[in-house]
Amino acid sequence: MTSWNPRAADLFGHTAEEALGQYLYVLIANHPDIHTEIETTWQSTPAQLHFIGQHTRKDGTLIDIELAGMLIMVNGERYEYILVYHDIGELVQTRREAEAASQARSEFVAHISHELRTPLNAIIGMTTLLLNMPVDALQRDYIETIRTSSDILLALINDVLDFARIEAQRIDLEYHAFNLHHCIEDSIDLLNMQARQKGLALSWKMKPDTPVVLVGDHGRVRQVLINLISNAIKFTEHGDIQVLVSAYPHSSTAPPTDNASDATSDPTYIIHIRVKDTGVGIAWHELEQIFEGFQQGEAARYAAQGGSGLGLTISRRLANMMGGTVWGESEPGAGSTFHFTFLARTARPEDIERENALDDLSWSSVSHLSTLRLLLVEDNHVNMKVMHRILELLGLWADSAANGIEALEALQRQPYDVILMDVQMLR
Repeated sequence: MTSWNPRAADLFGHTAEEALGQYLYVLIANHPDIHTEIETTWQSTPAQLHFIGQHTRKDGTLIDIELAGMLIMVNGERYEYILVYHDIGELVQTRREAEAASQARSEFVAHISHELRTPLNAIIGMTTLLLNMPVDALQRDYIETIRTSSDILLALINDVLDFARIEAQRIDLEYHAFNLHHCIEDSIDLLNMQARQKGLALSWKMKPDTPVVLVGDHGRVRQVLINLISNAIKFTEHGDIQVLVSAYPHSSTAPPTDNASDATSDPTYIIHIRVKDTGVGIAWHELEQIFEGFQQGEAARYAAQGGSGLGLTISRRLANMMGGTVWGESEPGAGSTFHFTFLARTARPEDIERENALDDLSWSSVSHLSTLRLLLVEDNHVNMKVMHRILELLGLWADSAANGIEALEALQRQPYDVILMDVQMLR
């Protein structure tokens, strides 16, 4: 070492007197990660180094650094090394603080969204019970208006909650066998009335070679599909909406599945669903922006009409989690086509049998359960009322506990066949 300036002294912790005469390699490569990176790089061609990690100062403290370097060759022989050290401690700390703030924001939004859903679910539950009681036409109209408005508000809150969970990486996929044909048909049936009210034809078609019984997250596939079809209906005034389904083999191993279906030898497919409309369309330079949350301008108006504006953002994130994506093709005045792809493997016989057994369960099949002892654990008294009334309509009766402690006390007094429990209680 022939020269050592004050900035080097600050960065490495050695004074000029200590550094001068020392081998540079000893001073700058005293951390194992840096040592390994330099040794590996100098043996490669071209010898260009870029490393982000930590360096150990003289006093033993670790600092975050970025190291860039290159080997200069003269007449085919090594001549000298150029290394640039950069202290990025403040940058790393700023990033960590930003990530922590983002995490805290997502957790706050998720918490608030849950707190909003609790009273809203009570409103929906009570109006559902009222609609099953004898009321006159005017009263029914009022109740249905409350119910419809509550459903819309719940959908908005669910969008915000899903977005917050995705941002906080707290959404897990649930893999089960499901019938793709039924999934698409159910989604279209749900929205058919909305399309007919606008005079739109809503149809779907599946290519013959598309596998029908798959293992995947049926609920999330349905959620994305409903989002795309709903958007098509919103922005189409005349014409029709088509849902086109196809598939092609995928070479990778199957995605994770439920515990009865862990094998990766079953064929895996990329399922490709297109939702094609004859609506207003959107300019190409705005198209990608509608998939980003909290946008402004024309893209925001397109994404948020009649909703939270997060539906497409959520749909793409969910598709990414399922090994696929969502994208759009559009032109103003010429309609749009939105594509949804996801990975799924074909279901095995045991998967299908298990899901069929679950599908056979229905509200009408609970009549023979009337002799069972039920315990209902719920810390919200309004939700408790709703649940009790629903159980009564099914011919079932349950004891009550307002929290987990009361539930344990009740279990000590007598055994129960079934326990229905709120999953988010304070106690």
